[in-house]
Amino acid sequence: SFHAARDAAEARAIHTSTEGWPAGVYLASRPGATLPSAGPSAEIHEFVVSEMLETLPEDDRRFMRATSILGALEPSLCDAVTETTGSGARLQRLAAGNLMLVPLDGSGRRFRYHHLLGSLLRAELDASEDPRYVRGCHRRAYEWYMADEQVSRAFGHAIGAEATAEAVAIVCSRWWPFMLGGRLQTARDWLESFSDPDFTSHPPLAAAGAVIHAYLGEVSASRRLTRLAMHLHYEGDTLDGSTSWESSIHLLHTGIVPDGPAAALRHAERALALESELSPWRPTLLSAVGYFRLLGSYDRRQEALMLEAADAQTGPTIEAHAFGVLALFSSWRGAWGTARDLARRAVAAAEAAGIIDMVWGGLP
Repeated sequence: SFHAARDAAEARAIHTSTEGWPAGVYLASRPGATLPSAGPSAEIHEFVVSEMLETLPEDDRRFMRATSILGALEPSLCDAVTETTGSGARLQRLAAGNLMLVPLDGSGRRFRYHHLLGSLLRAELDASEDPRYVRGCHRRAYEWYMADEQVSRAFGHAIGAEATAEAVAIVCSRWWPFMLGGRLQTARDWLESFSDPDFTSHPPLAAAGAVIHAYLGEVSASRRLTRLAMHLHYEGDTLDGSTSWESSIHLLHTGIVPDGPAAALRHAERALALESELSPWRPTLLSAVGYFRLLGSYDRRQEALMLEAADAQTGPTIEAHAFGVLALFSSWRGAWGTARDLARRAVAAAEAAGIIDMVWGGLP
């Protein structure tokens, strides 16, 4: 019946919002109770504080507040964030005390806080601790995650630490590898953490943002950041592996093609001349030069550039583009069997990279 279905849906919603925690299910099921969707309700908040947290020593409670910023509670990470030792034993003791720690593996060493408890602890952290202490916790988490090569988690803590320069460095150094791995949307999400003054203060961020937006088909945002980058003077580290800010600007124009293929070819050729043989951008530029020359006139020499780019082993994204263009070359000279094989390799590479539906900036 309708009422039975409604009751079942409500029961599922309560179970989901409380993660099956018995006390939470009971409190959320009482008449007039509201689901704790955005955080613990007043009743659940009162229960957790009075029945759980207030029974703890302040040392444990402060440990829990500090580590509530973490998605996963790992002993060495908790040691780093709290500047203590013995976090592994403490976590096991807290878990054994039924303090809403959810195990993340079978070893009994990795946990997370039940989301209702985590939300409450984070609110307590912001309300009871000096903001400098909170930023310090995020800073230590950022450093631990960077050392452990967990870049996406490190980025969030760089923002929490108000370490804008470090967050910018992550975006500028990682967006292209993420692009090659089919994870460009992650880099796009990172951009939301910055304000307009951040893009002005950090020109490499403006250049990176312009290309990220372009590759995701967000034309107006890309044009806005392109104009900004073009008018900024910069002499520092480009953060993306390119040799200079001049080369970065040429790479920007190569990627988004704001002034047509002829101008993009000039930018690609100039960037290629500025970059060394070992530059991480060389395969991309070889592919771009061959492509834009193709648009001007067919020449077998351009095939050699594309083959070099495809064979550079920089990942499936460059392979997808290079093999796709080589397939076009082959079709233009009537080699349909070769074109078919190359097109299949391009599709396979694009699927491997997770970019089969991606917009390639200004490229047709």
